[in-house]
Amino acid sequence: MKLRRLLAIAFMLGLFISLVILLSSFFSREPPYRRIILNAIELRNVGNNSVAKARLVSELDSLVQQTKHTEVKTHWQRLTECMAECSDDTYFDLVVASAIEGQETVPNAKLVGDLVVTNRFWGANDVVEFSRALASADEAIGQMRSKMFDRQWGAVIACDGKCEEKNDLFFDLIRVVVSQEV
Repeated sequence: MKLRRLLAIAFMLGLFISLVILLSSFFSREPPYRRIILNAIELRNVGNNSVAKARLVSELDSLVQQTKHTEVKTHWQRLTECMAECSDDTYFDLVVASAIEGQETVPNAKLVGDLVVTNRFWGANDVVEFSRALASADEAIGQMRSKMFDRQWGAVIACDGKCEEKNDLFFDLIRVVVSQEV
């Protein structure tokens, strides 16, 4: 009789623990903004691989639908409308909108915004906005104390907004700072 009672208690305890684990995983699901940023960059870089592109578009669409923010959805819609010939600015717009909306869960979200602003205004007439973003990005990267970040940031600075691979350098740096575990 005691064995049955012990087995019943163990069974009930197992059910309770399973329920707690299931509920905690449901409520602690990471918001999609980090994945949106990383997948958008990957989509930009995928080239002509139709299968990889289709997978990324499907996943991105699912992630965007999980958001409640119209800004992210608007930039995703713009990206889907020009998929074959989107400018890098279209990708940067989705990235920065996701960083802003997900600033509480996206690692280095402010830095992402500063990098996009720096890229956008490098060599443009808005010297004040560019300078603020560049100085803020430089300070944030310096505080990270990472040789990898310093090396990538050094390549961006050496490019001086003039090299052919400028946007590639910025996307690579954004990918790395967003991928960083916090």
